[in-house]
Amino acid sequence: TLNPINKVSLNLNLSYMNKVVDKGFVYMRYRDPNDNMKKVDTIDIAGNRIPNSPDLIANVRINYDDDRLYVSLLGTYVSKQFTDNFDTNLLGLLNKYPKMVEYTDNVVPDYFVMNLDLKYKFNLERVGMITLFGRVNNLLNRLYAPHGIGKEFFPAAERNFFAGIE
Repeated sequence: TLNPINKVSLNLNLSYMNKVVDKGFVYMRYRDPNDNMKKVDTIDIAGNRIPNSPDLIANVRINYDDDRLYVSLLGTYVSKQFTDNFDTNLLGLLNKYPKMVEYTDNVVPDYFVMNLDLKYKFNLERVGMITLFGRVNNLLNRLYAPHGIGKEFFPAAERNFFAGIE
């Protein structure tokens, strides 16, 4: 945490994880186009990245906080990830086993989103201390999918917000 200006703080977080399958196989049943015989092949997935595990996640947050007002802006970057165990090998495997899966895209693209948090405290006569708060998620209204499974991609919510009183 850095405090470059009075009441302002800056937080940075970076996480790099190179998560790969140490040892693993997928057994593929297929019909050989040369002799029309049913066969089983072994696909080695060792060294492939683990599905839905981005290599890089980075966060940066800037806060302003005094006794009455709190404002926080959070930016999050998530690198690309894969929806299955086939990593970058999917298209090559589909050339060899055309009916292996029903999809040709297994990449969840990288994305960047921002969220904004606000709080304001004040004293209301006969009631006491009141806090108004709110949050805007996906401030830039980005369309993105944070993860997927196989051919299914799960989109995140568009810009949304909530507010309340304490």
